[in-house]
Amino acid sequence: MTMGAFTLFNTAKLYIGDGTLDLNSNTIKVMALTSAYTPNVATQTIKANIVANEVASGNGYTTGGVTVTPTYNLSGGTATFDSTDPSWTGATSGFALRYLVWYASGTLNTIVDPIIGYKLVDTTPADVTIGVGVTVNFVLNASGLFTLT
Repeated sequence: MTMGAFTLFNTAKLYIGDGTLDLNSNTIKVMALTSAYTPNVATQTIKANIVANEVASGNGYTTGGVTVTPTYNLSGGTATFDSTDPSWTGATSGFALRYLVWYASGTLNTIVDPIIGYKLVDTTPADVTIGVGVTVNFVLNASGLFTLT
């Protein structure tokens, strides 16, 4: 399985610039979406725009996703955003996903749960199934999710 590149939603760029998103201190979550999801970086702005395609709660997945620890650091004139690797363990009958979406949980400057970016979990593209009792750790690029130079 080869994961796709991280893609920022257009409004995330605005929210970083205007201070709505504080990538060091906001609660950042990663949610899993099914193959029914079609990313649209121009029109999707908040979690409510995409929850219809979220993996259903149960079988090892909890609606809303998992909380990850974000880092946003400046080094040599380049700011890098990264997070801990999201992971899930399948239960009962397991579950399948195709996309991971990062979002800031909560109301920030009147914006509820702004979405940040997404990754395709298998560039084939194919669903990734998390079987019963199997833990899948989605290992992110060691260079971070995105950079601003």
